[in-house]
Amino acid sequence: MLLLSGPLLEPRTAAAAGFSILNADFPDSGLNDPTVLEAVAGSSAVTLGEQRLDALRYAAGLWEDTLANEVEIVLRVRFVELGGTLYGAVLGSAASMTVHRDFEGALLPATYYPAALANNLAGLDLNGGIPEIWITLNASVDSDAVLGERSWYYGHDGEVPCGPRGCDIDLVSVALHEIAHGLGFTTLFDYRSGEKFDSRLRCPDMGLCTLAVGCANGACLGRGYDDRYLLQLIEAGTGKVLSTMTSAERAAVLVSDGRLAWSGDELARASVLLDSGVDVNGDVHMHDPVLLAPGSSVTHFSPVLSPDQFMEPGYTGPIHDTGLPGGLAAYLLADLGWPLRAESSCGDADGSGQIGIADALIVLRSALGLPGSCPLETCDVNGDQELSVVDALLILSLVVGNPVLLDCSAG
Repeated sequence: MLLLSGPLLEPRTAAAAGFSILNADFPDSGLNDPTVLEAVAGSSAVTLGEQRLDALRYAAGLWEDTLANEVEIVLRVRFVELGGTLYGAVLGSAASMTVHRDFEGALLPATYYPAALANNLAGLDLNGGIPEIWITLNASVDSDAVLGERSWYYGHDGEVPCGPRGCDIDLVSVALHEIAHGLGFTTLFDYRSGEKFDSRLRCPDMGLCTLAVGCANGACLGRGYDDRYLLQLIEAGTGKVLSTMTSAERAAVLVSDGRLAWSGDELARASVLLDSGVDVNGDVHMHDPVLLAPGSSVTHFSPVLSPDQFMEPGYTGPIHDTGLPGGLAAYLLADLGWPLRAESSCGDADGSGQIGIADALIVLRSALGLPGSCPLETCDVNGDQELSVVDALLILSLVVGNPVLLDCSAG
C-alpha cells in the first residue's frame, strides 16, 4: 500500500482455526521495540513494539470474525525501515508465502490458489510449517524524516490525531489491507507481458524464485496456469474474461484506465452501496492506470470507487469495516471461495447484521434478474417462495419505520 501528499513453524492441523502472528523482527526493533509510550485506545500496552503487535492482533481479529476459516492462518510480520519522503512512502506490502493447485478440495482444476485459501478448501495445512502470509510494514513512518509530523496510529478506534500537515496513519486499516492481499486479493500473472503463472521463471516480491518442472530454457513459454483471482477479471464493456485472452490482450487491459473490472456474484450483490466505480450489472472497476504500477495495478479497487474502500491502491484514511460500506474486499474474497462467517437473518441481504436500504436494493436487483445472489431463506421476506419487487418494498417499508413483519420461513 502506498501513501502519497524468522523461523518456520511446526506443521498445523485443521483444528487450529483462526489467525496468529509470527513476530519476525530482531530484538529491540519493530514488534520488539522497547520504547515506552502512553497507552492508546483499545490497548493497555506501553511499549512501541507491543502497541504495534496489539494493533495487528486487532486487525487479524476483524478478519477472523468475517471469514469462516477452518485452518490456522499464520501472519509472518516485520517492521522494516523502508524509508520515504516528507510527501510519500510505501506503508507496507504482503504476499502469500506459497501457492497451490490441483489439491483435494480445489474448486477448479489447473488453477493456483494462495496458501490460506487453499488450506481452507482442503481442510488441512498444505504448506507445512511455512507461514501463510508474509507482511512487511514501514517502520520509517514513525520518524520525522518520513511524512513529517505524521506517524503510525496504533489505537483500535480509528480516531487518528490530525495536525496542520495531515492526520496520522491508522495501522489497523493498513493491516486489514495487507492481510487481504495474503488471503487472495492478488494475482500471479505477469503484468508486463500478460503471461500466466508457471510460463517462465518467477521471483515473487517476497518469495523464492522457482522454476516449473520441465521449464528450463524457456520450454514453458506460453503454457501457464490460471490463478483464482485472474478468473474473475473482465474487460468492462465487452465482458471478455482476461483468462481467455492472449497474453498481449491481457496486458493491454491492465493499462486501459477504466476497462478492467471484477465480475462475481458476491461482489455484485454488495456493490449496490457504491455511488461510483460500478457498472449497471454490478461489475466493479479495478485499478488500471495508463502507466503500469506493479504492486498497485490490478490488485486493488479503482480509486474512483465511492465510498472509499481500504483496498484502494492508496491509503484512504481509517476504515475498519470488513463488511459494508468500506469493506467490499470481503465480498471479493467470497467470490474466490472464502466463506463468510455471518449467516444472514431474514431480510439481511448483505450479511451486515442490520437491515437497511442496501438490503432492499439487493433484493430488488435479484427480483429484476440482475447479477448477484440473494437466497430465498434470506430475501424472500413475505414467504411466498419467490423473489419479487414486493420483497424489496417490504424491507424498505421496515427501514422507514413501518411496523412490518418479515418472514422467510417458507423459503
